[in-house]
Amino acid sequence: MVPFTYATAHLSAVWRLAFASKQSPDTWRDMIDRSVDGVFKSFWAIVYAAPFAALSFISMHRLAPQLDETFRSPLFEAPFTVAFITLFLTYVLTWAVSIIAVTFVAQRAGFARHVSDLVICYNWSQVIIVALQAAPITLVALSPAIAPIGTILAFVSLFVVFILFWRVFRRVLGAGAGLTIALLGLLLIINVIIGNLVTALGLMIF
Repeated sequence: MVPFTYATAHLSAVWRLAFASKQSPDTWRDMIDRSVDGVFKSFWAIVYAAPFAALSFISMHRLAPQLDETFRSPLFEAPFTVAFITLFLTYVLTWAVSIIAVTFVAQRAGFARHVSDLVICYNWSQVIIVALQAAPITLVALSPAIAPIGTILAFVSLFVVFILFWRVFRRVLGAGAGLTIALLGLLLIINVIIGNLVTALGLMIF
């Protein structure tokens, strides 16, 4: 496992990539390990993001009984272990398929020389994204009374996630708006398909 300081340095680089001023948009390049070893090390981001993913799941599981059936996943009717394993598989498979898909599209679109940087930045950005997604649901699970605040925070985190993805694709690849929108749409489709397939499998086991 990569050291915590190594991870935080790359998280800082990704944050700078997304939110640096226009006067210094490429300073993040000097902050990441752009070697082949750095590409492989970036997959340790899955481990760093896992606690936030688990926290998000536990919070959703706790809140599930309070949700209307229209919005409650049937997976939360399954035993905790079955639901947890199913969502863990969804988490890993979605990550794996997404990174394969975006790198394939990037190569086919003529951005092959930037693929290694894309893999590194995409992987480390996931730690921030999963943490942002977990924060609102966790706060509401701890105190349902602040649900309105949690809703606002959820929209804010969704906006920040959008900016992260947008800047990663735009600044790392140098992609135009059209390709960036296509990549975002591709990620959404992958999330929906894998989520539904793995959930259906988990319910079959249940």
